[in-house]
Amino acid sequence: MTLVVLATVETGCYAGLAWLRRRVVGPGSGRAVLVVSGVTVAALIVGTAAAVSGVALAVPVLAAMVVLVWRSPWRSGDLALLALAAGAGAALGYQVAATLDPDTGSYGDQGAVMLAALAALMSLGALGGGLGRLRQQRG
Repeated sequence: MTLVVLATVETGCYAGLAWLRRRVVGPGSGRAVLVVSGVTVAALIVGTAAAVSGVALAVPVLAAMVVLVWRSPWRSGDLALLALAAGAGAALGYQVAATLDPDTGSYGDQGAVMLAALAALMSLGALGGGLGRLRQQRG
């Protein structure tokens, strides 16, 4: 249950950072960030809860992340958004796996907490940079 709360908080942070991204960058590439984030969450849930090769899921998702961040006008913000999505996906994936098999033996919960901590730090950096860019734009 704690991981569901963690995923909910990360989703709220994601929404706020996405709003800031739209203010900083404009509406241009927001759909691409949302699609890659959604695919990341889906891959983490399926990869954690089902007997599917993690590599088969991770390679296309990581490739999409690299392309997205490479082409991004606000790299730190998009990295933070992707980290938040990955943390929420890992938390939900572990929760589904633990519900299906209470003796899962997985360490996915620890990974989800570490991703959340990393995403929080990245979000703070992106927030500072984004607010600075907004201030420069208003001049």
